[in-house]
Amino acid sequence: MLETVQYAPTRGRYKVYIIDEAHMLSTSSFNALLKTLEEPPPRVVFILATTEPHRIPATIQSRCQRHDFRLLGVAEIASRLREIVEAERVTADTGAITVLAQAAGGSLRDAQSLLDQAIACLGTALETAAVAELLGLVGGQVLAEAAAAILGKNAAAALRVVDDLARHGHDLRQFTQELCGHFRDLAVLKVCAEPGTLLEASRVEMAVCRSQAADVSLPELELMIACLQQAETEMRRATQPRLILEMGLIRLAEIRHVPTVQTILDQLAALEERLAAGQPAAPHPSPLPLFDRP
Repeated sequence: MLETVQYAPTRGRYKVYIIDEAHMLSTSSFNALLKTLEEPPPRVVFILATTEPHRIPATIQSRCQRHDFRLLGVAEIASRLREIVEAERVTADTGAITVLAQAAGGSLRDAQSLLDQAIACLGTALETAAVAELLGLVGGQVLAEAAAAILGKNAAAALRVVDDLARHGHDLRQFTQELCGHFRDLAVLKVCAEPGTLLEASRVEMAVCRSQAADVSLPELELMIACLQQAETEMRRATQPRLILEMGLIRLAEIRHVPTVQTILDQLAALEERLAAGQPAAPHPSPLPLFDRP
């Protein structure tokens, strides 16, 4: 490239060199490129694209104009996908477009690739359930059912959800990540009355999310998210990932049986008041259980 850069363009006014994943260049390559960047030939433009700008040497960055591109929101990606399906005469319901936009993770290029994949596999009629199954995603109703089982202290129901997913060949790690994301959505609702775009990637109905958020505390959600993240990490290298997930869900259900710090503090304050007033403590105080006893 450096040998041919000195020649004038044969077509067009400029020669444009696009170096994708520029951070992967070796030190010697960067050093060779540096001299050309210091004194670039006329009508030559270099574009260095990277997802890790911190790995580009400072000597290179100092000779470049930096432009940071942001991730697109779900609504922006969905709008563009609707234009594409209309131009291609493809029938796609709103839920299918939303699922594709959410799965893209902010990348329009990935969203278009997923749309191409969906059209190739499902034809010109895209439905929400079929697209979600194609992408290996868990349905919103399944996430709501699993969360309801945990919040209802029903570990058996949570295990039945896992069993149903396993029998249908779903990726249990993917389910763990999505359930963690659902609990994140509940935490957002606890602190934001009007979440706006913070919950645009949620696949569970907003009414269900609000109902579940009202039934759980922030400390409990924090523990649940931490537990799911730990389970997902262990599942990566476990020979029996289903076992790890099942034990994690049992712990999640039991978290709701553990008395909160505020409950313990209130009981201690009540005890101090009784002692200060000269009243004896309860003759047979019941211990604070870590779990419900039969």
